[in-house]
Amino acid sequence: MKEKIMLIVKKICDMESTNCRNLNKSDLARELMTLANVPKNADIQEIPVDWNNAVVIQFLIPGDDNYYSLFAGIGCVDHKFYFELSIIGKLLENGWFHFFEEDNKKDVILPLDYFLDKKKN
Repeated sequence: MKEKIMLIVKKICDMESTNCRNLNKSDLARELMTLANVPKNADIQEIPVDWNNAVVIQFLIPGDDNYYSLFAGIGCVDHKFYFELSIIGKLLENGWFHFFEEDNKKDVILPLDYFLDKKKN
């Protein structure tokens, strides 16, 4: 599975961006999201990091005020492989995002079966 993930990461990193949010890479990002069991109706907000061997995908789920992030790739500091789903903040009523780091809080790391378990419940 690691090889499949890294192949997709490489394709995203090699593709030229056509806009500031990298949304032209959404089809490839959705492949990674499918591997992480993210619902198909997830709305990709941004693919802000896509360099060398790492990609970040930030998205929302309709009816859910969590702001999610999916990281896939090799960490630039420790050079370890990661495929990590997390909650990085909240969507506020005014449409803005409030990120946990603004309060010196850490992101909430979720298991990759988070959405499968959520769907069951």
